[in-house]
Amino acid sequence: MAEAKAYAEKVRQQAATTATLLDVESDARLSVSQKKSAALITEAEAESSQAQNLENKRNAIEKMTMSDALTKMARSQKIVIGGESGE
Repeated sequence: MAEAKAYAEKVRQQAATTATLLDVESDARLSVSQKKSAALITEAEAESSQAQNLENKRNAIEKMTMSDALTKMARSQKIVIGGESGE
């Protein structure tokens, strides 16, 4: 009987230790997730406030890329003009 009680106490202690560890680990994961979430929100807000500037930058890069492509085509003299307006 004493052996069974000792075993039961051992199992209870192991369960309590496991529960404590799981509680600490889950608190740590929650803290990390909250910090990551806060960082992503800050980043999203910063991008949102600069959206117009970024759009202007993307448009400028697109126009420069198109200009570079047209310049390369003009240098190679392999341009085909078609259509009524010569486009």
